[in-house]
This record gives sequence, C-alpha cells and structure tokens, in this order.
Amino acid sequence: MATDQIRLVILDMGWTLWEEVPDERAVSKPDGDGHGDVFYRIDPDHMYRYDGVSNRIYPGVREMFRELHRRRLHVSINSLNTPDAWRWIESDIYNLNTDGFVRHSRIAERPDHGTPKRPEKSDIKGLWTAEIIGEWNARECGDKPIANTQVLFVDDDQWNIRAVERVCPGVHCVLPPTSGEKGMLNVLSVIDHIDNGEPSDN
Repeated sequence: MATDQIRLVILDMGWTLWEEVPDERAVSKPDGDGHGDVFYRIDPDHMYRYDGVSNRIYPGVREMFRELHRRRLHVSINSLNTPDAWRWIESDIYNLNTDGFVRHSRIAERPDHGTPKRPEKSDIKGLWTAEIIGEWNARECGDKPIANTQVLFVDDDQWNIRAVERVCPGVHCVLPPTSGEKGMLNVLSVIDHIDNGEPSDN
C-alpha cells in the first residue's frame, strides 16, 4: 500500500447518506419499533424522521458501504444529529454496518455554541475528525498509525469541510457525489483517484 492511500473514510449522515423528503407514511409512534426511540423503517429506502417527513437513502449508498467493507477500509460516522441516529445504519433500518465495521464514530447534538457571529457554526466536525483518527490509532492501528493524508472526509456542508481542513490539515475533503446513476458509489472513484496520486475534487 502506498504511503498516502486512503485507509479511513469519515462520513456525514444527513444530505450525505440520505435526504429528507415529504412522506405521508411518516406518522409518529411513541416507540417507533421497540428500540426506545421514535424512529422506524418505512420501507428499504425510507425511515421515519418527523411527522410527514422521511429520510430517503441516496442511490449508491448501500453499494458504497459494501465496497468499503470489501476493500477492508476503516469507516466512521461524523454527524451532528440526534444521539439515536447511530441506529439508522444498523440492520433494523438501513443495514449498512456489515460485521460492525463502522466504528469510533461521533454522532451527537451540538456540544458547543459555535462561533460568536454564527452560533450554528463551529469547528466541531474538525475536532471530531481529529478524535476519530486518534481513536482508530489508539485502539486498532497503533502498529501502523493512520496519517491525515490517508483519510477521506465526506460532508455536504462546506463549513464542515473547512473546519476539517483547519483542524486536520492533510485530510482529503469532498462534497458527497449524490447525483448521477451511481450516486454515492462514486466515492470509490474519489478514493481511486487519491490512491493513484490524483487530486480529489470538491
């Protein structure tokens, strides 16, 4: 493996793995499916998000996860979201986490107050990315630590991309390729370009 080949892929959730769409089937239930929260699967591509709104998985997301698993790449989630959102990639909703290979994630509501001028914005995604890399290295990759240049970060928000670039220089950052026939499967093409020494494009 070349020095700067991608070893770790860090993914956002909302508007990266799925989008919110109007859905009359999305009706609130006190305990959606017996897991202690309101969320439940509507069909293989949709899950309850709010009353009248479902999350619809983007094209290529399942194929992307399968290929990341096949390539034995490390994968983590970095998402400002309800703490229950970790369950959305599991078998009872979207079934993306084969053999539990997605680990050392950060999924939580905003733990800070952002910046003085834009309270909804902060560097938290950058800080979490640094924590994720550190956790992989401390717990699983100590004999061959993952360098920032071996990490791909995918997020739909340019602020979060800039935050990662500020806090974790060297990490490859791209917007999610959600459109087109292959959709998010094109993340693998991005990885191939980086592995071949070609620049990643936002």
